[in-house]
This record gives sequence, C-alpha cells and structure tokens, in this order.
Amino acid sequence: MRGTTGLLFLLLAVLPLSTRDVAAASSRSLTLDERVAAQRAIEEVYWRHRIWPAENSTPKPSFDSIMPTAALRAKVEDYLAKSNALESWWGHAITGDQLQAELDRFVLYDLGERVYTPKSEFAVPELSRPTQIQFDAKGNLLALDAKSRRLGRVGLDGAFLGFLAVESGGGPAAVITSFAIAPDGSISALDIAGGRVLVVTAEGKFVRQVLLPSDCRAPSGVAVDASGKIFVADAAGPRLYAAAKDQATMAPITGSLREDMDFAGALTVDAQGHVFVLDAHGGGIVIFGSDGSFRGRQAGFGWLDGQLRWPASICFGATGGLAVADRENNRIVTFLIAP
Repeated sequence: MRGTTGLLFLLLAVLPLSTRDVAAASSRSLTLDERVAAQRAIEEVYWRHRIWPAENSTPKPSFDSIMPTAALRAKVEDYLAKSNALESWWGHAITGDQLQAELDRFVLYDLGERVYTPKSEFAVPELSRPTQIQFDAKGNLLALDAKSRRLGRVGLDGAFLGFLAVESGGGPAAVITSFAIAPDGSISALDIAGGRVLVVTAEGKFVRQVLLPSDCRAPSGVAVDASGKIFVADAAGPRLYAAAKDQATMAPITGSLREDMDFAGALTVDAQGHVFVLDAHGGGIVIFGSDGSFRGRQAGFGWLDGQLRWPASICFGATGGLAVADRENNRIVTFLIAP
C-alpha cells in the first residue's frame, strides 16, 4: 500500500451509541448479551424505517438476513474495546458531550506518503448525520445527510452553502441513500422512495430517471463511469446492476455474488471502467469489468496492513490511488492499483 498526494475529506464513523446511551450505561454495568440485545434494537429501528419501494414486488429481506447475531456481537465487542482503551488513556469514561462532538465532526486531511495529517476540522450544524461526501466541479463538498436524506453543499472553510433542491421529475419526493458525481458534473442519486436513480444537474434540475428492477431488493450504493453508465450494488442479492446513458431501466450484469461477498456496500469506478465494490461485512474489495465479469478480490477482514473491518466508503484519488474508509479500524487504507 502507498499513500497518495492531495486532499482527502474523511467523515468519521458514527459511533453505535447515542449520548443518552452513554449516560444510561454509566449508571450500571451491562452484560455483553444485554449490549448485543440493545444494539439489535437500534439496528432493527434503522431497518424498520428503511423505505421499501412500492414498485419493488419482492418482499423486504428479514432483519436477520441483513444483520446476523455474529455481526451485532462483533460491533459490540469492538466498541467496548475502543471505549476501554480510551478510558485507560484519558483516565475517565467517555462523556455524552464528547460523543456528540465526534458525531458532528468533519476532518480535512493532507495526504502524504503513508501519512495523513489533519489539515482542518469543523462541524456543520445543518448536517446532523453526514455519511457520504464528494467534491463537486467547483471544489466544494457535496454531503449526504443520512437523517434528512438530503444533499448539502459545504465549502472547505466549513461554511454551509445550502441544500440541493433535487427535482423528482414528477415522482415522489426523493429519499436519497447514496449519490455519485459524474465527470460532466451531473449527479446520480439513489432514491429508495421512487425505486430509481435520479440523474440531475449540478443545480438539482431533473434530467432523467433510471428505474430499479423489482429484484433489486436492497440497493446500497451507486457509481457512474466516464461514459455516463450507472452502476448500482444490491446488498441483499448481492448483485450488480447497470444502465447505459440511454437506458431507462437498470439490468443485472452479474448473477448472485454470494460466493464472492457477504454484503455489497459502497462502490466506485476507475478510469478504465472497472467497478470496485466493498464487501462491507467481509472486509474485501471485489472487482468487476464494466460488463460484470469477475476480475478478482482484494483485501480481507482484519486489522493488519491491507485488511479491512466494516469498510464504509471507497473512492479514487486524482493520482489513481484507491482509498477506503476502514471504519472499525479507524483509518484510511490506500491501495496502489497495478495497470
């Protein structure tokens, strides 16, 4: 692995507890099983409130198929280990105010050779749960707020420049869960309320929509290549879908990827049109051709060099290096892609 030169904007991972959870947990000691049960209750609320498009005739997957007990236990064990390490280092337990400040924080990094130096950090009150970001054509940040499901623009000085008014093209108001900015500046927004990908201009003006087929049950990410071809990952399949610039409906370009990954997450496309999909639960990066042909799998689950634990996002830098937000290891992992 090698570092890349340039700027990287990192959203720190959202911790699994709220400030009220911290206060309640401090009043008594909880068993591991109680913590796992509490984590399950939190995750079940998220899953129950995930909108399932009416156009999707297939049943919504069960919570257990999306978040098995082993995954819940791993999350709990991991945040306990981190909390204990911080308490030992600081000499006191994490407070609710400290946790809330961490949830609200943006960090801008300078990337050097294997070194990531914090350049600046700021909070944006208008974005209560920023989960995905990308630089737009003007050099500002476009950020997805997971709470409001809206896209907001932020300057590199932390100034909030307003929410993007995304036109829905006559359909229901968009509920955005992922987005990608194409080389021409247009934005492809994954809209789970409409069961589609909305393509809008940089100002939010409606251009077209690309419908998701009924068997795309849990779309988890979207990416766009240089030709305008749109790719969508389906976490439940797992499966990969695509639509060329002139197509109105997504079509599967792979069969079930169950042998290659556990849970399809975020994805990105390189300059040659190869698609890189994160295996969010398996800690891997699965690579496909633009036609869906399998090209290989890299990384693996763990904490050593080149390994990932619950990776959250993936992108290419200006120099071609692949960067992954390795959430549970609290780091950025970069890979040099061989030609």
